[in-house]
Amino acid sequence: YDRGHMAPAATTGTTESTMSDTFLLSNMSPQTAQFNRFGWADLEAAVRDCVYQERALLVVTGPVVSASSPVRIGGDGPVVPDAYYKFVMTVAAPYQAFAVLIPHEGFTMQQLSGFVVSPDELEAATGLDFVSGLDDEIEDAMEAESVDFCGMTSL
Repeated sequence: YDRGHMAPAATTGTTESTMSDTFLLSNMSPQTAQFNRFGWADLEAAVRDCVYQERALLVVTGPVVSASSPVRIGGDGPVVPDAYYKFVMTVAAPYQAFAVLIPHEGFTMQQLSGFVVSPDELEAATGLDFVSGLDDEIEDAMEAESVDFCGMTSL
């Protein structure tokens, strides 16, 4: 397995200190090479480009373990996630969000549209509430559907 970074070194800045922080085990999750080195790397680059385009975005990334008996490295080591997600949101009105939930298997950016979910669906799959600080009416409207405001599904 690769040590998949949740916050990639390329997105954290240019200082040695901030880049080296991304190599802490708390920022890593086991990823197969086919997942990490191809589709996931391309998705990270697309999100990075989106940040440059939009200037200010909230990006949340993480693993999803849904199996009742998950695969563990070495039998009792780290859990291997079933899927990974990215939640990308504008931080100013009009609020929009883009969410993907990707099975932990090789994929390409041409397949990304098949993994797009609404933010509500992503919250249900992860048990997380990504934007609880927004007014409920605004949050409900934003979480009803993913908006591909950077065109990631057309790459």
